[in-house]
Amino acid sequence: MNVGNGGFCLRSTKFMRYVRNHRDQYPCMTDLDDDLYCRRYRPSLQTAGFEWAPDPIAQAFAFECVRPDETARHFGFHAVYNFGYGCDNDEARLLERARVMARSNYITKSNPYFWKGLIKAAPWMEEKFKQEISNG
Repeated sequence: MNVGNGGFCLRSTKFMRYVRNHRDQYPCMTDLDDDLYCRRYRPSLQTAGFEWAPDPIAQAFAFECVRPDETARHFGFHAVYNFGYGCDNDEARLLERARVMARSNYITKSNPYFWKGLIKAAPWMEEKFKQEISNG
């Protein structure tokens, strides 16, 4: 059950309506809906007729935690710790994204793990970003 990139996925209207109409069976108890639908509820949803892409197709579409190899090309990716992939590790572009993130209460207050994920992937950024803020 590796397929589950909820931040960058395709979901049918039929699927979303089904989950909404059966919310007593599929309560949304977390903001990590990809884990909820693609792992916890997936067996039941598959029994109800919904399908998930096979791993190779899903990996060609997007990745989150596991990039098959450094040369692999994907339609998209999910999670801030993959920003380097999307920005070709360009320092200026990564700092631009960090500036946007820093203005978001959703990221800095409600979900600080986003910021921590970015710093973990690009540790140089934390000091650089602090210097930029202090310089105005």
